[in-house]
Amino acid sequence: MEISDYYKSKIAARESELKLLTRRSRWLPALKLTSFALLAGSLYLCFATESAWWAAVLSGAFLCLYLYGLTSDTRQQSKIQANKKIRAVYAGELAYLHGDYSAFADGSRYADASHPFTFDLDIFGKDSLFNRINRTVTQKGSDKLAEKLQALLADRQAVELRRDAVKELAESEQWRTTFLALGCKPDVDLDRTLKVLKDNFEKRTIAGRSLLIAMTTSVAIMLSFIILAICSWAPVALPVTWFALQLLVCVAYMLKFNKISNEATLIFKGFSGYALLIEHILSVRHVAAVNSSLQNRLSAGGSAMAAFKSLSSILNSLEQRANVLVYALLNGLCLYDLFLLRRLVVWKGKYLHRMDTWIDAIAEFDSLVSLATYRFNSPAGVEATVKESEEVAVNAAGLYHPFIPRHKAVANDFLLKKSSFAIVTGANMAGKSTFLRAVGVSYILAVNGLPVCASRFEVSILSLFSSMRISDNLSGNVSYFNAELTRLEKLIRSCKEHAHTLIMLDEILRGTNSKDKLEGATLFLREIAKLNVSGIVATHDLGLAMLEQQAPERFKCYCFEIALSDKMAYTFKISRGVAKNMNATYLVRKIVDKIGEKQEAPD
Repeated sequence: MEISDYYKSKIAARESELKLLTRRSRWLPALKLTSFALLAGSLYLCFATESAWWAAVLSGAFLCLYLYGLTSDTRQQSKIQANKKIRAVYAGELAYLHGDYSAFADGSRYADASHPFTFDLDIFGKDSLFNRINRTVTQKGSDKLAEKLQALLADRQAVELRRDAVKELAESEQWRTTFLALGCKPDVDLDRTLKVLKDNFEKRTIAGRSLLIAMTTSVAIMLSFIILAICSWAPVALPVTWFALQLLVCVAYMLKFNKISNEATLIFKGFSGYALLIEHILSVRHVAAVNSSLQNRLSAGGSAMAAFKSLSSILNSLEQRANVLVYALLNGLCLYDLFLLRRLVVWKGKYLHRMDTWIDAIAEFDSLVSLATYRFNSPAGVEATVKESEEVAVNAAGLYHPFIPRHKAVANDFLLKKSSFAIVTGANMAGKSTFLRAVGVSYILAVNGLPVCASRFEVSILSLFSSMRISDNLSGNVSYFNAELTRLEKLIRSCKEHAHTLIMLDEILRGTNSKDKLEGATLFLREIAKLNVSGIVATHDLGLAMLEQQAPERFKCYCFEIALSDKMAYTFKISRGVAKNMNATYLVRKIVDKIGEKQEAPD
């Protein structure tokens, strides 16, 4: 079954389930209203008549019926909302397959023109690789995914472990979809909320044993005074006075309490969402080493599930005091705010030091789910072979750029040995830059355990560095040529710092004249070839092809040829040799002829 057909069937199934749930839930509001009215009537009869034991029995029955209706309605609404969220996940994936990525964040915030390769290879931004892969439901997860695409794994075993983890999650489609549905709401700024918890509660002032004894004793005295007053053994003024004193004590803590109350809603929403994610993560046993390790981090040494549920319960209790009357009653009777503050501080001492570890584990799962979803959506891709070869840098067959639909893409075969350079010539728009990006993006996919758009893709562990998009900075007084020189300097430094680097260059030194450009580019390539570097260099300068004659063991020439006739034809196929046809003069002549025809045309 095609992936799109699979998603369509899932959407149809959810819509059928929603119709059934909606139909079942229609009678529940009427049940609640009727049972409540009957309950009110039977309670009235209990007090209006003597010996109305039968009315009490009816009241109990109607109360049970009302509670049944209430809980059933709540349960049905929860099922309806859960189905809607899952349907939304499937609808988003179906839109993705049709080229619509608008439902997913594009990672523009991670774009960095100075990064070794992400800016040139369209890793972040609209319609980028991140935009296609990203399904993260937490900000931390998004950061983790961005990190995976920026800081590539440099160990073959680590690549295999990630591939196993991604593969396992890709095969768990229902689990993965539920994970995405649970996290449809945005989370809070976790760094900020953790800082609030760390800064706003002092254990020695509110969580001490002596203060707990004093608070408990005070509440016991309050209850005693109420009982004495009810029994007419003490004046009413006694419990009223104690009530006022307890209320004043809580009011004295109001500023401190209000300092965190505005944050409480954000904390509750964020952490209660994480509690659902944790519960779902721990609901199945993962076998892949990475996934199993993450589960252990969430369950070992004190359950993260218990901690998050406890915190959600505490913060939810804050809402109980929102009403002024309720606030006065709760604090005057039982010092509600003080006990609530103490619960928070005790929770902090027990769990706060482990929260960073738990949140990091959830974020890692979140990023892996995104990678797994991309893998599931790419059944036609091939499993890359990543090895530590001493000879081959890249060996690809049927390779094409993953951003190009398969029916439009032109696949290419390509072999690049270590410490060798491919000099790729060709006309404008012939496919040189796209080919460079296809190799770079495919490598990023491979080391992240994802399928590659090729029939075969073998790579060694490499570092990436590209120089393809250079821009000037007029406000910073940086010319285009100076910016390009700065980029090349960074490239050299990076190559010296890493074991082996694959560099991808598109038109070296384009900011100077032709003769100077050729001499400078030739000098640069001869010098960089002395390092542990392999390279793919796209150029219009056919003079660079002389490097193959001078050092054939290091430099090989490739080209993207075009056919020039009445209509220009692009093959987008790479082949050995040097390009013979260029198109700039041809296209300019077409423009000039077109303008001339218009001028000669009669009025």
